[in-house]
Amino acid sequence: MADRLEFEAEIREDLDRQSPGRIVGTMLTTGRVAGDRPEVFAPGGVTWPSGGVALLMEHRGREVMRFTPEVRGAEVRIDAPLPDTALGRALADEIRSGKRRGMSVEFHALRETRTQGVREIERALVDGVIATDNPSYSQTRVEVRDRRRRVWL
Repeated sequence: MADRLEFEAEIREDLDRQSPGRIVGTMLTTGRVAGDRPEVFAPGGVTWPSGGVALLMEHRGREVMRFTPEVRGAEVRIDAPLPDTALGRALADEIRSGKRRGMSVEFHALRETRTQGVREIERALVDGVIATDNPSYSQTRVEVRDRRRRVWL
């Protein structure tokens, strides 16, 4: 069974494509112990399949799309337009409405150790990401932004 990890995400209007918006956020941060469990991902130890990570509607559920994460320092990030499909629009609506306030990462620990009760995941394969209303990492929050509603003065 895959472990789960939460990440922070937001939806942004994608003005360049036919899309219900962009999902943007931090999937996970390496080197930082989780807030509700003694677990940490080692820097440089996160990988994903060559075909990308699946954005799912629920754990082991329907695939909305695939994307390739970006690594920026200690952060593994998502920044991708949601597809203009029934699932893409439904997910965007649920995130914007606040129904889905967190996200989980499905991963397989390929190598791990325990030090003073803390699980250090030295190598992990992240293969799925899920927007959820019940995140297992309590410090995770989802932010929704829509460019159409921003006013710059």
